[in-house]
Amino acid sequence: SVLYFANIYESKGARVLLNAVLVAHEMNAKFVFTGGWRDDMEFKNKFLKDVEESAVDITVNEPSSGDKKFQMFADADVFVFPPIMPEGHPWVLVEAMSAGLPIIATDQGAITESVIDGDNGFIVPAGDSNAILEKLRFLEQNKEERIRMGKRSRELFELGFSGEKLADNYTAIFNSAIQSS
Repeated sequence: SVLYFANIYESKGARVLLNAVLVAHEMNAKFVFTGGWRDDMEFKNKFLKDVEESAVDITVNEPSSGDKKFQMFADADVFVFPPIMPEGHPWVLVEAMSAGLPIIATDQGAITESVIDGDNGFIVPAGDSNAILEKLRFLEQNKEERIRMGKRSRELFELGFSGEKLADNYTAIFNSAIQSS
């Protein structure tokens, strides 16, 4: 199961991922897109029409939160977030790391601080559906590597993003600011 969990916007790479998925006929995978839509009805209608006409197993969900959201991450084998525009540090990557998922993403903003190419996932060029498909095929065909990358995501989460680690980091920042004033 491949999960995309973000707003279903062109800038977030949803269309780029869908283009990869639409030609993934040979893959034994389910693709799940979950997120909200902009007012761009042309984009939304074309996206949903392509999903409906596809022979690939694709599900599109409205935004989710709480237990339903956590279950989607738990049910996934791979997480894909391929924005084509600059990002800060998307929290959804931290959630994917927490769930122990290998991640396919693009080098936008601070993403490479969490997704380390070849370590806990792959960094692909922005807008490159073929590169996404290549990495999805690799992870499907190499279960042990998919598992290793997922475990590494969880390790990186524990090292830098767990609640305890975030609290420690904020405490250090506040103490430093207080001492320098």
